[in-house]
Amino acid sequence: MSITDYVAARWLAFFAITLMLVYSGQIVLLAGLVLSAADPFDYLQENWLDIPRILAAFITTLPLAVAAFTDRRAIAAAVVIGIFVISAAASGILTECDESGGTNEAGQCEPLTGDAAKWFALVDVSGVPGNVNQVIFDADGGGQRNPITSELPKIVPIAWYLILTGGLGTALWLRYRRITA
Repeated sequence: MSITDYVAARWLAFFAITLMLVYSGQIVLLAGLVLSAADPFDYLQENWLDIPRILAAFITTLPLAVAAFTDRRAIAAAVVIGIFVISAAASGILTECDESGGTNEAGQCEPLTGDAAKWFALVDVSGVPGNVNQVIFDADGGGQRNPITSELPKIVPIAWYLILTGGLGTALWLRYRRITA
């Protein structure tokens, strides 16, 4: 078995578990809403596309890449949680509004980092799949997408998602390649 086969099999196994965990809640919620709808068939027909809106490739690749660099599961789990918490805090600090009450032309608060705030909002690792989700499924930019990142061209969140996922996948593959060499 080659390194690529091993990494692909490991990734696909973890991806299947991730999908099962992520989609199980969505499926139960959809089933409950369908059963409580006045016309269940029409409700299902109008809302079935809500289920595949979770992008699990990044959610799968990050923990696998981190776990490849340690033998201890607890350390890998702590690092993954730390990445999510620290990146969210750093993004929040870098995109925080000026307390002096400065507003822009649209009446929104002016971030401390000015125009660069929309780029600093991409630092939040937990928001990466959500940003892409909103670009792909909601062209209006509403919902959970960070309002600051909505000022970026739509290709930027998609490219950032692909860069992070691809970079982590490459790090995972290179790590296993080095271990077996």
